[in-house]
Amino acid sequence: MKTKRFLAFALLSFGFAESAFSQQAGANATRLEGVGRQGQNQAVTQRAEQVRSNDAGAQEATAPELFPGESDDLGPQQLLLKKPRPKLFELSAETQALYSSNAFLSETGHRGVGVFVQSASLAFAPRPIEIGETKLAFRAGYRQQFWFYEPTTKNLNALDFTFSGIFSSVRAILSDEWSINLGVDYSRVLGFSDRSNWMSAPENYVDWTPSLSVDYSKKLSDKVGFSASWITSVHWTDSASWRGRATDRDNDRIDHSVVVSLSWQAAPKLVVQPNVRVQRVDYFEGKRADWFLSAGLGLIVPLTEAFSVRANLSIEQRESNDVLFGTPDYRKLDASLSLSGLLRF
Repeated sequence: MKTKRFLAFALLSFGFAESAFSQQAGANATRLEGVGRQGQNQAVTQRAEQVRSNDAGAQEATAPELFPGESDDLGPQQLLLKKPRPKLFELSAETQALYSSNAFLSETGHRGVGVFVQSASLAFAPRPIEIGETKLAFRAGYRQQFWFYEPTTKNLNALDFTFSGIFSSVRAILSDEWSINLGVDYSRVLGFSDRSNWMSAPENYVDWTPSLSVDYSKKLSDKVGFSASWITSVHWTDSASWRGRATDRDNDRIDHSVVVSLSWQAAPKLVVQPNVRVQRVDYFEGKRADWFLSAGLGLIVPLTEAFSVRANLSIEQRESNDVLFGTPDYRKLDASLSLSGLLRF
């Protein structure tokens, strides 16, 4: 039971940071319009952007002439075209196979474990609202995630858990290069050993997370884009249900992260994304401070407009001054392969 509790918290701590990093990297990648897109994909994306940014209720087009000289006799004939209905929602899903060389985040005696992760989310994401030269993009929704440890065996069933949460954010797009994002997330972790009855799983962890980020992205060339983010998050937590106490705020903390990444279109159907993340986490209880340093390399293969395959390799190191709970310093190597899909409607 102690192992389960420690691992759930350790993975959750890393998972929240990784989730924030992934969302920020995704937002920056989206703003690097044109990088990694060519031909039909680029044309479709540009048309979608034009539709979302057009405020008119209808569009006009000049009708073709029925006979030579019609425009000279009658003048140009206009056709009233109905504007396409704006797309307000995003439905996404991902299936991921993950291997971690140090799944228990231990300083010595590392154990490699295979993990299967299934994720899905539904978000309300209308087109941005223009206020002067600034655009405001709102986003809110629900996400669900399942973690299965060594799913082909029953050795680590007790470590399985499901993660669910509600997220909301507003992004101020100041220019083609700069944006500011303010968000609030509510997350829950339910631990379950019976994979067929996760709905009745006990609640292990709750986290309220307001966050603020400043993001910069720039096209360096037609095939290369650069992005950098500074992210600050505050975690208000409660893990009383599995510690057997009235309340447990030992995990309340604030973290600051700097993320730098490149996007390079190495081939028409291949995008290479190296990235580096530095993070400091300060806990409100005691004087504990953790440092994280991670570097990764992602390979993205777009299959269609909606589906893509991603391979990722990353290394991470943590240094902690915690003496109260004996939080270990560790190093680990993670490798993953995932299939993801995104549908806008």
